Amino acid sequence: LDSKGLFPVIDEPGVYVEWSEVIKDPTKARSIKWGKLKSPERAIEKAFRSYRGDVSRILDLARQTIVFRSVHSLVQCLKAIHADPEVIVERVKNRMDPDFD
Repeated sequence: LDSKGLFPVIDEPGVYVEWSEVIKDPTKARSIKWGKLKSPERAIEKAFRSYRGDVSRILDLARQTIVFRSVHSLVQCLKAIHADPEVIVERVKNRMDPDFD
């Protein structure tokens, strides 16, 4: 995937590396600030606080920030994610929607 997605760089706020650059030079992947997994303690806390103990409702055990310069690039990335047979997309939040919580 020649994504136009931009990933945050470790210890450099506001600095991003484009995924296409990482494809060309995989060593650049080491500079990406990868999202962390939610700790077991935090997942349990969220399950009880928000979902009455139903851990199957927790959808954000892992998350990653990706920035796009255009809506078209964002849509292309979402299509690629949806097309991946190893990925199940449970929900997409659209924070640009005026009706978003």
